[in-house]
Amino acid sequence: MSISGKENTVRNNQLYKKEQLNYTPHFATLTETGQANFSRLSDAIAEFIDNALSACSMNAGNRTIYISVCLDDDINEITIRDNGQGMTREGIHAFATYFLTQEERDQTPSEMQLTESKPGQFLGKYGVGAMQAGFFIGSRIELHTKSSSDGHVLQFSMDETIYRQRQSRGDEVYCDPLIVRLPGDYVYSDGGGRSSHREHLLAEEKVMPQFTCITLRLRTRFVTELHKAGFVQRLINELSHIYHYHLHDEDWPANVKCSGRFSKRKRGMKQQSTVDEVVFSTASSEPEVRVEVWKQGIKTLDANLSEVDTDLESRRVGVNGMAKDMFSFTFEVRNPSEKGQEWLNCTGACYYFPTVSGRETRPVEEKEATNDEYFAENSMFDPEFEVFWQKRLVPQSYVRRLPFFPSVYLSREDRDALGPWQQRIGTVLHFPYHCPTSNNKLKILLGPDL
Repeated sequence: MSISGKENTVRNNQLYKKEQLNYTPHFATLTETGQANFSRLSDAIAEFIDNALSACSMNAGNRTIYISVCLDDDINEITIRDNGQGMTREGIHAFATYFLTQEERDQTPSEMQLTESKPGQFLGKYGVGAMQAGFFIGSRIELHTKSSSDGHVLQFSMDETIYRQRQSRGDEVYCDPLIVRLPGDYVYSDGGGRSSHREHLLAEEKVMPQFTCITLRLRTRFVTELHKAGFVQRLINELSHIYHYHLHDEDWPANVKCSGRFSKRKRGMKQQSTVDEVVFSTASSEPEVRVEVWKQGIKTLDANLSEVDTDLESRRVGVNGMAKDMFSFTFEVRNPSEKGQEWLNCTGACYYFPTVSGRETRPVEEKEATNDEYFAENSMFDPEFEVFWQKRLVPQSYVRRLPFFPSVYLSREDRDALGPWQQRIGTVLHFPYHCPTSNNKLKILLGPDL
């Protein structure tokens, strides 16, 4: 903090002094707010996948996203990289500027752009989520990016340890170099280091026309968790659940001609529209999202999320899911935000899970012992109404009731005859871009009753 620009002013025959007060927020404002906004590693990683899907949305060919976990003796990292359009200098500045939303960047899409948008194009709605998520996961964020129009790689890093040193010395905290380099020619800046996974990434740089690669230096708690048996599989299941409808467009119920037979189809096959079949939207290219694990320089796991069938959504509505019938519907909710549409047009689908041999078949989240406080608290809660925003799960949102599921007062005999019907339905609600969400996309800001 500094005081400058003293100015004397006479007012009512009294002499006043006015001074300019310059101040800089403490670096913890940037590096520690994620601890209060995330609890699951998967939700934090999803912030970067959102940005990657947006970057890849305009690709003419494949859309590829890799989440690589690198566990070495000295350096433990998670890298999220994509083959999207890459970032410019202005884009990097916007990325590093805390809480710079699409609106503040003059990038709010028009209604026509939303109508004609590609899957995932506008998932990166807020400018705060990735920064919070990055410092929740790690103590250092390192970005490497290349656009097809520029043969150079732009390299930029943000390091909590360096921020702390600058703050203690009274130096300017938020000022870091932007390095312009050739592909494959990594520059080891302050706080950086060499990992066994780095050489693999540098080799990729030389052959990829465009990409963005973000590496997060893992905090100790996540290094410990990632070494535990079953944690990586749980992470894979959670990410597959969050992005199920981006990975499996054939499961997306766009329209229903009438509520009748629930007709499933094989992956990759187009479905013909008939009077009693569900009509699904089709995308030109579903993204390929993979999770890798590298230990001591050796790749020990390479999982394609589109092939995962153990996540909750796949077990419910996937090609081998337990749902036996469904109907889709549309509904409107009032937009509480002053911006955007007054009424939001939303869609949903209700699935039926029959009882087989006296056993309920609707899959629920597996209950497990865990040190993850959020998962431990919420794993016992299994709402009938799941909430998605732009085809992406909003994991901490739920809806208690819908108008066409009214509270009905039944006699005891009728209630006993009806049985536990709540266990035999599962409803997915899909909200559009204009629906307000929390900055980290964990909650829909509409309230539990629609």
